Amino acid sequence: MSKFKYVLLGNSAAAIAAAEAIRANDKKGTIAIVSAEDSYAYSPALTTYYISGAIAAERVFYRKKDFYDSLKIKTFLGKPAVSLNKKNKTVELDNNEKISYEKLLIATGGAPKKPDIKGAGLKGVFTLRTMDDAEKIKERAANAKNAVVLGGGLVGLRAAYALHQLGLKITVVVGSKNILSQNLDEQAAQMMQNWLKEKHFNILTETNVAAIEGKTEVKSVKLGDGSKLDAEMVIIGKGVAPNASFAKEAGLEVDRGIVVNDEQRTNDANIYAAGDVAQGYDKLLKKKVVNAIWPVAVDQGRVAGSNMAGAKAKYDGSFAMNSVDFFGLTAQSMGISRPKNPKDYEIIEKSEPAKNIYRKLVLKDDVLVGAVLIGDVDRSGILTSLINDGTKVSDFKEGLKGDEISYMFLPKNIRDKKIGVS
Repeated sequence: MSKFKYVLLGNSAAAIAAAEAIRANDKKGTIAIVSAEDSYAYSPALTTYYISGAIAAERVFYRKKDFYDSLKIKTFLGKPAVSLNKKNKTVELDNNEKISYEKLLIATGGAPKKPDIKGAGLKGVFTLRTMDDAEKIKERAANAKNAVVLGGGLVGLRAAYALHQLGLKITVVVGSKNILSQNLDEQAAQMMQNWLKEKHFNILTETNVAAIEGKTEVKSVKLGDGSKLDAEMVIIGKGVAPNASFAKEAGLEVDRGIVVNDEQRTNDANIYAAGDVAQGYDKLLKKKVVNAIWPVAVDQGRVAGSNMAGAKAKYDGSFAMNSVDFFGLTAQSMGISRPKNPKDYEIIEKSEPAKNIYRKLVLKDDVLVGAVLIGDVDRSGILTSLINDGTKVSDFKEGLKGDEISYMFLPKNIRDKKIGVS
């Protein structure tokens, strides 16, 4: 049995950040990285750019083999962990190999949700989460004319956009009233939906899929009303769930994700979690949630790795942020962008549909807590900073209502802080 001081389950943003933090604080402790994927670290967000041909495969990867050697990391790639024994401090891999640890990080990310649809196992039906998925989709698309995407969220639409760039006819089937319903409010989602339709996306909302049809390979998608869509390939983009099942089986506290404290520690003193699998504190919602975005994974991984190596680090919380760009039109959302009880918030809106410009700011007790932006996003960093700092905006609220947001309408003391003037 191999023995390591630190074992990191995962090989993406959180695990890589943790490894770097560990090595910064412990130059000699042995480190192992265990990953289900047989590849070096890459950015999943770039896989659709690879599918479309916008970037080469090597640009998807952000760490190479010499990274692991330089940090003296032993890798177990293509060997997923299947079980955890907290008492014995061991992890078992799918080849029955066991690895022992003193400190363990679980950064296993998420897995695509797979709805129970007849025909989902046919050749030509895909989910998109890994580089291997992207390779298979790209290969299939080379000989396809029609693609159907199930789901109107970020993953589904990014996949649809990539296939459209390759010349395929795209139909997006969405069960809800609008695309991006988990990220944008109704007005912003409708604006983006109209934009995509102008670019020849066929978008079917409030529509259910009855079956994916074909003998061995997909040929069509049957809708709930009995109509059919030709399809040589289907992408299922129905969301992602944290890869936390084996952690729950081992007795760790799991809600939607693995519950952690501000040190990224679980309910086991020797086990940490970070990234898309971790459920940590959301500073706006004031509760623990899974915020599955890259910057959060990096920050949580850094905090986890520092604490695993004996340094003292705290994670003060995150909030939701998302950004997409289709055909040059950008949509961003941050924080509480779709409050459940709008009457409890102050909403400032600016809408110019003819110019594809929309701005919604959400305030609570004169503090900016959320925003939605379409088109005019150049100063979104100012809004993100105000949200993150919990800045009172009462002295410059009128400036937020103007045509252009800039540092100039901020009070001097806040402006100087933002731009680094001492």
